[in-house]
This record gives sequence, C-alpha cells and structure tokens, in this order.
Amino acid sequence: MRRLLSLRGTFRSLRKYNYRAYFVAAVLSNLGTWIQLVAENWLILKLGGSGLALGITTGLQFLPVLVLSAYGGVVADRADKRRLLTVLQSLMALPPLLLGILIALGQVHIWLVWTAAFLVGIINAFSSPAIQAFAFELAGPDDVTNAVALNSTVATLARAIGPAVGSLVAATAGIAACFLLNAASYGIVVAALLLMRPSELFAVKREQGPAPTLKEGIQYAYGASGLAIVLVAFAVASVLGLNFQVLLPLVVTHVLSGNIQMYGLVMSDLGLGMTIGSLLVAAASTPTLSRVASLTLLFGLANALAGFAHNVVMVFATTFVLGIAATAFTTTCSVYLMKNAADTMRGRIMGFYILGLLGTAPIGGPLIGWIAQATSPGVAFISAAIGCGIAGVFTLVMVSRSLSRTMSV
Repeated sequence: MRRLLSLRGTFRSLRKYNYRAYFVAAVLSNLGTWIQLVAENWLILKLGGSGLALGITTGLQFLPVLVLSAYGGVVADRADKRRLLTVLQSLMALPPLLLGILIALGQVHIWLVWTAAFLVGIINAFSSPAIQAFAFELAGPDDVTNAVALNSTVATLARAIGPAVGSLVAATAGIAACFLLNAASYGIVVAALLLMRPSELFAVKREQGPAPTLKEGIQYAYGASGLAIVLVAFAVASVLGLNFQVLLPLVVTHVLSGNIQMYGLVMSDLGLGMTIGSLLVAAASTPTLSRVASLTLLFGLANALAGFAHNVVMVFATTFVLGIAATAFTTTCSVYLMKNAADTMRGRIMGFYILGLLGTAPIGGPLIGWIAQATSPGVAFISAAIGCGIAGVFTLVMVSRSLSRTMSV
C-alpha cells in the first residue's frame, strides 16, 4: 500500500488536465527530437564529418542560446506563455521539415545541416525559458517540483526510446524520414497548447509597467545567494559535462567500432539511466544546496568512469550510470531554481538556467570534440569529470561559508 501511494505521488501532476495534455505532447515531441538527433549525427559522419564537425554542429545549435536565452527569459516574464509557446513551437517545425525534404531530394550538404541547427538554436533561445517557467502555471506551487521532474522524465524517456527508434527508421525508411517525423511532432505540441483550458492554469504575477530588463534579473540572481551558487556551479559543470551527443558517437565508432544500430542502443542506454534519475528526483523532497553539491560531484565521478570504458559491457554500464547522474544533477538544479525564484523573475532565472544547460555548448561542444579528436574519447570524458569536480567543490565551499556566517550571527 505504501509503495502504491508513493507511486501515485510520483505522478501526481498528471491529475491536472492541462499538464496531462502537455505531458502527452511532450513525450511525442521529445521522441521526435531524439529520432532526428541520431539521424543528424550519423548524417554528419556520412558527409565526411569528424568529432570536430559534430562539435561544430552542437556549437551552432546552441550559440544562439548562449547569446539570447537570457533575453528569452525576459520575454517569458512579460508574455502569455501559452500563446508564446504556440508560435514558437510552430516555428520549430520548419527547419527539420525543410532539411528532411532536401535530404530526400539528395541535395543535403553539411553546411545546410549547420544552418538548420543554427535556426533551431535561435527559436530554442526563446522557447526553452518559456517552457521551463510554464511548468509552474501548469502544475501550481504545490506540484511544480513533481512537474519539473516529470518533464525531465519525458525528455529522458524519449532519449531512451528515440535513438533506437531513430536508428531503425534511418536504416529502413531513410534518414529523411527521421527529420520529417520530428517536424510532425511539433504539430502535436501546438495542438495540445491550443486545447488547454486557460481558466485552469495557475495564475502567476507578471511584470507590469515598464518592460522587464535583463539587468534586473542579473541583480536579483546575484542578490539571492542560493540562486547564484546553483547557476554558477551548473554552468561550470555543464560546459564540458553535458556533451554526450559529441562523445558517444565517437565512443561507438572509435572504441567499439560499431554502426548506427549500436549507436542507437548506446543512446537508449543513456536515456534509460536518465529516466531512472528523473523518477528518483520526482519522488524526492524539495532540493537543498547540499544536495546540489553532492549530485555535481556524483556527475563528475560518472564522467570519470565513462572515460575508462573500453569494451561493450563497460560502455553500456558506465553510460547507464552517467545517465542517472546527469539527470539527477540537472533536474535538481532546475527544481531548486524554480522553487526559489519569485514569480516576476522566474522566466529570467530559468533563462539563466537554459544558458547554463544549452548556452555553454558552443564552447564545450567544439572543445570536447577537439580534445576527443586530439587524444581520445576517454580523455575527453575525464576532462569533463574535472570540470564537474571544480563545480562541486565550489558549491560545497559556498554552502560551508553560508553555514558559518549563519552560526556566527
């Protein structure tokens, strides 16, 4: 009986109609994203790309996020998030649709893939902060922790299933079909947003009067020490630690001498671990700074273990652990920021979170790809582990100082 109650608590946000609509659409959209990602990475390698080319693709996709995501948070704090997301998700369908058509016609070149990645990045810079902040309106203050964790579960479950499905679709129907399926998945999200009941969304305060500014968001984050600590630690750990889409294709080709089916299985293994990690967070209590520090160090250890994997068994085992640690780390940081940010600042704070999650990729993606190409994927993973270790130690030191100041007062 206790286990049943715990299970119900893990999925309690699904009792709300609007969140259920979003959840189902998000499952399919995230599945489409990962179906395309497998095909895209393999397409780049087929077009003569290398580890550096994969890193450049990642960098181009997330460069706009680095530049614009903080401003995306400003827009999210001002706009009606449901209407904003309806427009942005409609636009997200266009790059994969056009690229899928070009691939089917045999007119694809690596610069076209890079162009599409850059366009997706521009839209994502505004869409991602709004999606993060919208979770509060979908689930309400009591269930937002659960909703954020379930959102992460959606993404990681898609990561577990999508690569295997993507590799199967690519092998049977062709790479173009993967892009077209992803384009169609965005239409499902738009439909879900249009079918929501606005009266059942949880009201939040929006900025009134003069337009909200990025400077106000920075000042607010800096003044709230806990938010600043998490944002800095998250960005430092993410810059090298969250580049699986660059390293895992290289592990499959260089370490395992595998094909696209093997790559799909490895990515699904990562996604399965991530799903477990997000479900653990969904069932957990409200996160603390100490938990953030511990999970940052655990994420570093998982990267280090992946760096020493040299056969199929070790790669699958360490990738699974890496998935658990990565999602527990990222989701816990997200929940901490969401819970502790004021209503009028939540969009901007989550914009800074997206900046750390995706915006560091233009730096970390090419850098980790260069390290892997110059040395080996294993050395690149260990480099990521060092970055996570620095972030974890920083968080522990700041928490310790905060406790010392509290005790001395």
